[in-house]
Amino acid sequence: MLVLYDILGDDGATPRHPNAFHVPESHEPLRLRDVEAACPFAHCHFSFQHENGVYCAYANPNSIVPLATRSTIHAKIVLSAPFETQVMWPEDVVAVEMPAVGRPSSRTNSGSSNGSSSRTNSGSSSRKPQKEYEAPAWEATFADKTPAEAKSGLSASELKEKFKKQTEMAKDFAKNLNLDDAKRNAIDFAQKMNLDDTARKAKKWGGSLLSSLSNTISSASSAMTKGETMSIGNTTVRIVQLLAEGGYGQVFLVKTGANELCALKRVVLTSAEVEADAAIEREVLQTVEHPNLLHLLQYGESRTNGKHECLFLLPYHDHGTIFDEVQAANDNAAEPWPFMELRCLHILEGICLGLLALHEAGFAHRDLKPHNVLLGVRDHPILMDFGSCAPLVTEITDRRKLMDVQDDANRKCSAPYRAPELFEPEIGHRINGQSDVWSLGCILYCMAFGSSPFESPREGFMRLAAMNGKVTFPPAQGDYVLFRGQRFSLDFCDFIRDMLQPDPQDRPSVTDVLDYTRELQEDD
Repeated sequence: MLVLYDILGDDGATPRHPNAFHVPESHEPLRLRDVEAACPFAHCHFSFQHENGVYCAYANPNSIVPLATRSTIHAKIVLSAPFETQVMWPEDVVAVEMPAVGRPSSRTNSGSSNGSSSRTNSGSSSRKPQKEYEAPAWEATFADKTPAEAKSGLSASELKEKFKKQTEMAKDFAKNLNLDDAKRNAIDFAQKMNLDDTARKAKKWGGSLLSSLSNTISSASSAMTKGETMSIGNTTVRIVQLLAEGGYGQVFLVKTGANELCALKRVVLTSAEVEADAAIEREVLQTVEHPNLLHLLQYGESRTNGKHECLFLLPYHDHGTIFDEVQAANDNAAEPWPFMELRCLHILEGICLGLLALHEAGFAHRDLKPHNVLLGVRDHPILMDFGSCAPLVTEITDRRKLMDVQDDANRKCSAPYRAPELFEPEIGHRINGQSDVWSLGCILYCMAFGSSPFESPREGFMRLAAMNGKVTFPPAQGDYVLFRGQRFSLDFCDFIRDMLQPDPQDRPSVTDVLDYTRELQEDD
């Protein structure tokens, strides 16, 4: 079994650093054999961090170990043990500082702390003369001993071959892993851990990551299984399969007692933010009705084992989203592009109708993108995912409000479809429905040309281009541009540019977008 550990031997390390251990002081430069002797594990392979941050593998027991800082050693350990060997949990590792000794005097003095200098002075009379330091810390130094004299009894080439074989064995082992068993074991282990305490201890190394891990484990530990039945409102459903999974819940395909297929969205309320998102999604679904907006069939809540969940029973649309079709078309470059200009405009018209109903009810969507637009029969678009919704108008009155808006946008709104004013809101300005108009322009571009106008396979998301509203199109060929066999008029391209103006006041309103969409369809 292969287990990876990081040794965090920071200055003044205490038992609060569970993966650090102590290496006794030595009169000689610290060598790999000293670390091996102090390590609480057997069958280990070590990589040590140099002062430049790079980790290098060491195999010869006589190699001098480099320092990561002036008084500490950082290492990564790969533990290779037989299956029947007991594997130690991280909390079983003693936590003590790894001292720096045997280096040039300037480094030894600067690394002395918490009484280490007094130990150095008091022991100077009995200490052996310092050997000349022949190599800097980032060079591996080997003693002139034969392989038979080395601790491992193997030459460097033999060790290399041994590690190569072990790597191949590890690959074979990984191929045969039963992920379902691994998931169950992870859940059992997580339930025994105090995740809150762990998150507090590790906050400075990634508290948000621990929080996300806690959310995922919390969600997985109460996951629904195929064939399970449950009641939402006055409707009983049976789980058919998992459709999608995120950080805070899942979407399942379910079947009602009347044999009707529906979608069940399950949200685990792990924080106040998630609870607020679920509340506004429920409010929108229950108060805003329109043929181009996803509607709510039933709503329910569950409180079991200390977990609070929201359950949304929704209609199931098996045609997928705009993004699903765009992605499939991108993966099949041999076929003509499936979105012609007239089809793009027809879909955009329906999106505008749904968005107008949302705005008239006092909500902005704030995360319009191809992923959140279902395609029904005859390309009937249906907007969904209302957890990102916000009041239609938000005044940026002070820095606190500015930070709230920016944080919400970072958490809820996908960057390639996000309006510039959500990246950099300004005090004294207001955020309104014009941010959704920007997203409409991005969606129209994506249907026509296969991606957000501010994404590229080489550069990823191009923030500077988005902030400046810089949009590129295929080269014009007369009065149109050509993309994979489909013609798009220059008026169509200018329409996209109008919606992607950096200043919200320069963009058309949703009503203007709807009117011009219909006008372009009539011209075709």
